[in-house]
Amino acid sequence: MARNLKLKVRHDTDPVVRALSRMSAHVWPPTPGSRRWLVHTELKYGDPISRIPIHAVSDQDPRTATAKKKAQCGGDRMSSRYHGYAPMYAQYLAPFIRANKEVTLAEVGILQGTGLAIWSELFPRSRLLGLDIDLVNARRNLDALRAKGAFRHADPELHQFDQFLDNTTYLESILQSNKLNIVIDDGVHLDEAILATLASAAPHLAESFVYFIEDNDHVYPSVKAQYPSWNVESFGEMTVITP
Repeated sequence: MARNLKLKVRHDTDPVVRALSRMSAHVWPPTPGSRRWLVHTELKYGDPISRIPIHAVSDQDPRTATAKKKAQCGGDRMSSRYHGYAPMYAQYLAPFIRANKEVTLAEVGILQGTGLAIWSELFPRSRLLGLDIDLVNARRNLDALRAKGAFRHADPELHQFDQFLDNTTYLESILQSNKLNIVIDDGVHLDEAILATLASAAPHLAESFVYFIEDNDHVYPSVKAQYPSWNVESFGEMTVITP
């Protein structure tokens, strides 16, 4: 018995064996919608990038002209090296993935379209709406995203969208008879814009929905106060809303 135990300890402490064990624990490819899948798929469509130019801003944006013209960055949503939102997306998108039904998904603030590319793989036959006041960067990048495998079944619908306005009627005209199952707000990260966008989307949310608000760690109390019947959870810079 002692000899066997000694051999086992030597086996387990061998660095090569430990490395192989770690590799075998991570099955490839990862399950669609899992944390690892989300991180990998975001990287597939482009490394984190900064200095993305701004071509349009809202007249209602209260920030100074200098702040409005600062370059943007993107592709940093999922990895723990950056914002690390993959675990929350994996958790809250899981019911929609398991249901295996078409969804209507809107992403606000699409930048170069990396997020829409991810969602096109996860929900391949669903309706994807890209909403942004500046659509130039996304339109320029669509061909590159298609070449990497995005939008195989249908292109996303891109609509110019000013987050500071009441867009309730505008969204109705876009959605027609559809309701929003999934909304991601990664646009203007100011409370005013976030709350205006949520108010515009609220009448169009499906009975079963999830609403993600990214990159704002202080809007949570306002959302919770204004929508007491919803389940509103804070994860630092991300707020997640469900019915």
